Amino acid sequence: MKFITNSSHILSTFFVFLLLTLSTHAHAQFINKKWNEKILITPKNSEINVSWAVSEEEKQQGLSGLKANKMKKNEGLVFVYSKEMPLKFWMPDTHFDLDIIFLDKNFKVVAIETLPHYPSRNEPQKIPTTKVYQGQFVLELHAGMAKKYGITKGSQLKWKKALDQKFQKSLGIK
Repeated sequence: MKFITNSSHILSTFFVFLLLTLSTHAHAQFINKKWNEKILITPKNSEINVSWAVSEEEKQQGLSGLKANKMKKNEGLVFVYSKEMPLKFWMPDTHFDLDIIFLDKNFKVVAIETLPHYPSRNEPQKIPTTKVYQGQFVLELHAGMAKKYGITKGSQLKWKKALDQKFQKSLGIK
């Protein structure tokens, strides 16, 4: 009987640890502690708090595995590329629909697509993908937020406080 009690306690402890680990990881993956959070100003003068996906690992992870309640409606994730290039995004293991906003080197909107979530990595041919667009940055927001903020093709997004040269260099921006 003592063995069963101890086994139950060990199993309970394991599940609590697993739950805490997964929930902490999901939140930590959005708010990237390596890069300072910055604020974008939209055409309607709304503020978007952005985190950054800079390394290849961060870009591959993106918002995959993140639950909708771990990212506020006024938050977004900016994917950073060192120069303008053809970009195409997909939605593996996503748990909420996203507005995917392609931006040029000056944060002018090149294109916007809203893609449905796909909470799996199985059957890659079924995972929603965007068309290919030329850009240097991609901003991901909760679906519908681009429209709410007045973000359309050709819109100019601005920083509340300009990105200093040192920060840009640390991001690998040319």
